[in-house]
Amino acid sequence: MNMARISINQHGRIPLPLIIVVVVILFGGVISLFLANNGVINIPGITPEKVEEPEPEKVKITAEQQLSNQLKTLNRTNLDNMDKLSKLEELAELKDERIANLQAEVDRLEGLVKLTDENAVRDTASTFEAMAPENAEKILSKYDPEK
Repeated sequence: MNMARISINQHGRIPLPLIIVVVVILFGGVISLFLANNGVINIPGITPEKVEEPEPEKVKITAEQQLSNQLKTLNRTNLDNMDKLSKLEELAELKDERIANLQAEVDRLEGLVKLTDENAVRDTASTFEAMAPENAEKILSKYDPEK
C-alpha cells in the first residue's frame, strides 16, 4: 500500500503549498455540494431530481362552444338589465305617487291662502264699515285702487 505521506519540513511545519492544495480541494467540494443542492450543476446522487408535472390537457374550444358561452353571458346581462329596469319602473311609480301627493298638498295650501286672503279682506272691510266715513276716506285714499 502506497499512502501519501505528509512530509514535515525541517522546521517541524507542514509546507504552505500543501496547505493551499488541501484548502482548495475542500473549498471546491463545499462549493460543488452547494451548487448541486441548488440545481446549478448536476451531480448524480446529490442533485435532487426534478419531478416534472404533467401538462394539463389543452382544452379545445369550438366555435359552437364559444358562441354558446357568449349567448349565456348575454342572457345573464339581459336578465340583470331587466331586473334593473323593473326596479327603475317601480321607483318611477313611487315618484309619480309622491308628485301627486305633493300636488294635492300644494292645492290644499293654495286654498287655505285664498281663504285667508278672503277672510283678511272681509276683516278689513268690516273694520272700514265700523269707522266714521271721514276717517275711512282718509285711510282709503292712501291705498292703491287695485288692492
